Amino acid sequence: MRTEHLVEFARARLALLLEQWSQVAPREQRPWQVLHGPAWEPLDDTRATLVTQSRFVHNFAQGWRLTGDARWRELALAAVDGLLRYFPITPTGLPVFMVRADGTVVDDRVYPYGAAFVLLALAYAHELDPQARFTAAAETFWQALQPLRDAHGGWAWHHAANGQPEPGARTHNPIMHLVEACLTWQKWDGRWTARTTELLTFIKANVVQGSDEPFIPEFCDEQWRPWTQDDKEAGLSTGHQWEWAHLLIQGSLAGIPGADRTLARGLVAAGRRGMRGPDDLISRFKREGGVVHDRQLYWDYCEAARACLWLAAHGDQPDCLKLLPGLLRGLESRCYDPVNRGYITVGTAEPSTQNKGDLWRVDYHQVALFADIITLAPRLPPEFEGYFTPAAG
Repeated sequence: MRTEHLVEFARARLALLLEQWSQVAPREQRPWQVLHGPAWEPLDDTRATLVTQSRFVHNFAQGWRLTGDARWRELALAAVDGLLRYFPITPTGLPVFMVRADGTVVDDRVYPYGAAFVLLALAYAHELDPQARFTAAAETFWQALQPLRDAHGGWAWHHAANGQPEPGARTHNPIMHLVEACLTWQKWDGRWTARTTELLTFIKANVVQGSDEPFIPEFCDEQWRPWTQDDKEAGLSTGHQWEWAHLLIQGSLAGIPGADRTLARGLVAAGRRGMRGPDDLISRFKREGGVVHDRQLYWDYCEAARACLWLAAHGDQPDCLKLLPGLLRGLESRCYDPVNRGYITVGTAEPSTQNKGDLWRVDYHQVALFADIITLAPRLPPEFEGYFTPAAG
């Protein structure tokens, strides 16, 4: 496979997604439209979340960085303005999670996962336009998160509007995206370097399991022990092993204390256990054997592919490139709709029948993957093993 052809694919798909979302999502004086039918027709359901509004900021900011097209910069700044304007602040100092277009609050709980993406969006907004209000908002939200931490230093999945943690399984996922946000902010503000290190220290001390063959369980109990109460929350997420791996590589490159390349390589080995074939990922599996969820989720393929790129370009593992073509084949063959031109969340044999957009993703993972391909291409060999043909359309 030739790297130049890979970049052509990434640029074409990035342009497709940015153009498509720019036509269907933006709304004046309200959160952006997330939910669309199979042919991108807007649904009557106007719910939007902190995550979707924040990810629009990320997507269009990446578009501006990679193309210089002023439209994408303007849309990213419009999206962050909506993020700060249309999600009311709870008594915790953090925004509610979900609203409708008319301003009705649908879910007034506080999700650290949602707060992580707000911080990420503010970092990208700061890169586009370094306003004091973005820096101040990020600092306010970071400080508001601190009283919500549990006795171990982690967070519940969600908290009541008054900050009371709701019982249930814990997950590393909000912390992973807080690391992502902190890594982005630390480029301009040194306070976020120490915050990144502190989060990594928590993960390594409380969540990572297995000394010789490390892995990260998807869910833990309230004491941060791997979940054993039932199969529903058991096992390892394939995509998240890979996602942590490339975040650790990025942290190491940024000189973040605690960003452990050895751990990154171990998590890649754990993630490879979720590969049933070169273009076939299991969404969640048990380390000792067995499938928990067998859905074909596009973000699993994207994050595994991103890790392969980062490890080949900066992690001293060029052999990871051999996995990349198969992962891209899996993404395109299972999760791309060639009729209506867009991605669906769960792979199916009939992608043109599936809705576009959901309350969590809005193609953030694909945009991040295509951005990594374009950015890291100069560090890849001109040609590498494997084949990949993009889906038609």
